[in-house]
Amino acid sequence: MRSILFAFALMTVGSAAAYAEGQQAEIPLAAFDHGAIKASYVISTPSTWNGIEPLPLILDLHGAIHPSKRGGSHTSGALWAGFVERVPCIVAAPNCRTRGWNRVKGALDDTAYLQAVMKDVRKRHPVAKGRIYLAGFSSGSDFACTGGLQPLLGIRGTLVVCPGPPNVVGIRNGSLEKIKNQPFVFATGEEDYIRKAGAFDAYEHIKSLGGDALYREVPRKGHVFFGMDEYVRLFQDLERLVHEPKEVDWLALAEAALERKDYLTATSHARSARKQQRRKADALVKRIQVARDELLEAARSVPVSDHGRAYEAWWRLRTQFAGDKTARKKADAALATIAASLPGRDLMRARRDYFKRR
Repeated sequence: MRSILFAFALMTVGSAAAYAEGQQAEIPLAAFDHGAIKASYVISTPSTWNGIEPLPLILDLHGAIHPSKRGGSHTSGALWAGFVERVPCIVAAPNCRTRGWNRVKGALDDTAYLQAVMKDVRKRHPVAKGRIYLAGFSSGSDFACTGGLQPLLGIRGTLVVCPGPPNVVGIRNGSLEKIKNQPFVFATGEEDYIRKAGAFDAYEHIKSLGGDALYREVPRKGHVFFGMDEYVRLFQDLERLVHEPKEVDWLALAEAALERKDYLTATSHARSARKQQRRKADALVKRIQVARDELLEAARSVPVSDHGRAYEAWWRLRTQFAGDKTARKKADAALATIAASLPGRDLMRARRDYFKRR
């Protein structure tokens, strides 16, 4: 089984193979067996951990998959075994008992299941106070946004990776509003053209409610696991949102974000850096504005008739400079024009074809 998981890790995470694998143990929870499906979760811990020092805890909810495929076990081998070596922490990854989360009803529903997982983990391992996090991918991210899990599980921050479209991320039914004080990091793949609007809309919704959130769109990735470096960075961003540490080199973080063309994050970090190094932060903001103007010119150069490419060019400007009123207004208008020029289904195909051919 380990050889299968290791091969899966090579295919989906890539850089995880460069690090030693953490220790993993699969724990049964027989009380939550669902028909022929055995309930269990996988604990991942650093290989060098002494088992005494309290560590942060991440509860991870995998994406939709047939329960016989044991999504938590696969994700643990593909991602978390390497992650805990880079970021010392405990990761608990339950195996969903149906194809997707929140489908089991009654006293032993998925909420009760996750509560039992958390209780069992805390019996086995010391958990750092105030450092319990929720992470999800795809279907797991949707449940993290809509399930009301955060107050029940003592969650301090949530990492949402590749959630569904806007109608399933807890905006319309008020789920996100109930946890608006929960820091969120939303991450999606640039090429996840069907779903990425959900991540961005959820980010903006939390911000509009006065909450703390970051949005990351990973270049050249679709609806898949990102590279290990991305996951490490995303988790570090989440911890900073939760704990607001006093000693952070925000300028260096902004510089790094600008280098990887993550302009939305660079802008956010540059704003924080102004409190420490105002002159250098302002100079960095000017460089970010140059990048904004370049994106604007690039979007303008694409004819509307090239629907997929044009839409994605304006979408990038809209999301990366969401707080820039002028850029946002131009991007919104251009996107509306493109969307009105052909049926929605055809626009989706055009965006898909653009990513295929570029």
